[in-house]
Amino acid sequence: MQSIRVDPRNARAYAHLALVRAAQNNRIGAIALLRQAIAIRPEEESLYNLSGFLFAAGDLDGSERVLRDMLSLNPNDGEAASGLARIAESRQRH
Repeated sequence: MQSIRVDPRNARAYAHLALVRAAQNNRIGAIALLRQAIAIRPEEESLYNLSGFLFAAGDLDGSERVLRDMLSLNPNDGEAASGLARIAESRQRH
């Protein structure tokens, strides 16, 4: 948190704090922090983590949007393609 106070534009600080929140079972807090990190600088790791947290929260549409954003940044992103396949499988089951 101190690194965010020192540099509120530090996307990695938000992303790291999001992982701490997730480890504390605070998924909503983690999602909010990742959104802040991505607003500053959309890095692949933050996008992928956000997608995963949204998926775990049952927000398949949100997760899919994030994965598609990842593919727009890197059309060859295997993690994003894999995540989209996981979402499609989950929708078929429900």
